[in-house]
Amino acid sequence: MEKILIAVDNSKYLEKILNYIIKIFKGRDDLTLHFFHIKRPCYILDDLITEEIDKDILLQKIEELRRDKNKCKLESQKIVDQIKEKIEAFTQKMGEKRPKVEFEVVEETEDYATTILKKSKDIDAHTIIVGRKGDSIISEYLIGSTADKLVRITRDKTIWLIE
Repeated sequence: MEKILIAVDNSKYLEKILNYIIKIFKGRDDLTLHFFHIKRPCYILDDLITEEIDKDILLQKIEELRRDKNKCKLESQKIVDQIKEKIEAFTQKMGEKRPKVEFEVVEETEDYATTILKKSKDIDAHTIIVGRKGDSIISEYLIGSTADKLVRITRDKTIWLIE
């Protein structure tokens, strides 16, 4: 069974990708669509490093960081849940005869393009679908878009960029 990796975030491109996939793959039950989301990690240590090491201040800062980390985790899970809901709604639109749909979330450990490429190799996907731009305009300006880097570093896979 052919596998297609679809890198998703919660940008406007998610719906464009889903609508495109419905047009192309509706009625196909001979492939697996593997949706893949990379979430940002939730750790903040800069505040601790800049403070003088005073036991009371350190304990207070640790507690603040725990609250911030919990808030970050809740926000991150909210994004994942929104993506999941959109994918589930998309799956229903595919009808009775449809591709198998999988959804996986991992935490960012290196740049997105490298993570996506490694995942495509892990699941043996020969096609990767990604939105032309993601949800981070600032990081795209500073380090280039994930889609652009993916096109530059990929040699043995087909990349579909959805505009």
